[in-house]
Amino acid sequence: STYTSGRLTHVPVGEDQVQHLELTRDTVRIFNKKYGEFFPLPKPLLGTSKKIKSLRDPTVKMSKSDPQKLATVNITDSPEEIVLKFRKAVTDCTSVVTYDPDNRPGVSNMVTIHAAVTGLEVD
Repeated sequence: STYTSGRLTHVPVGEDQVQHLELTRDTVRIFNKKYGEFFPLPKPLLGTSKKIKSLRDPTVKMSKSDPQKLATVNITDSPEEIVLKFRKAVTDCTSVVTYDPDNRPGVSNMVTIHAAVTGLEVD
């Protein structure tokens, strides 16, 4: 798993991914019990945003299996790749920034991501 190979102690996950992290934690416990304390036990970091949407289609959740390379930010992306993905993110033609997921899903997704990485509130 990426979590263990990176020797991560905390992993940012959405509510829908906690069960996957628990499977990793169980595997780490078994491995460490058998071979000694080698891997740290990763803990979930649950943010205020439940689901981050795709950068290319803000009506669906971001997924590493998305075939569009610009749709997902990966932990292995370089800073330049991340900047490019956000610059190419789908928003709309209005320059005012508002949070309205129903009518402005692209801009609202950017606001949600900004809030998640800065610790600020969406509103």
